Amino acid sequence: MPSEINTTGAPGPTITSSGTNSDGSRLIPGRTLQGKNVYGQSGDVLGVIGDVIIDPSTAHIVYYVISLEGDENAPHPVPVARLGYDHAREGYISDLSREQIESAPPQHDDWYEDQAWQLRSHEHYGVSRP
Repeated sequence: MPSEINTTGAPGPTITSSGTNSDGSRLIPGRTLQGKNVYGQSGDVLGVIGDVIIDPSTAHIVYYVISLEGDENAPHPVPVARLGYDHAREGYISDLSREQIESAPPQHDDWYEDQAWQLRSHEHYGVSRP
């Protein structure tokens, strides 16, 4: 039987080490993403997920907002296509370096509404916009 992960004790299914919930689905509550580690290629922790940005017209996550290790006050939106979930680590993995994340286009207060910024960001990370 897979081991279970504590998801803050809130009601709902429990995530297991197999990547499914205790009810057998692969869906997870959004609140479980916050605080998940993001690992780089070397296996070191790059940072943690502080938030997600969702496109309300599609209900898809577009960005994971990452706080880099040692610099928790500077959030970095990273397109969802650049991270993957690692069930063994119970966190996210990326082939990005800290330097690539830090050199992304700087965001301003309303970056999530700025189509030109989003285009520059996706170009920087080498992915197309959803």
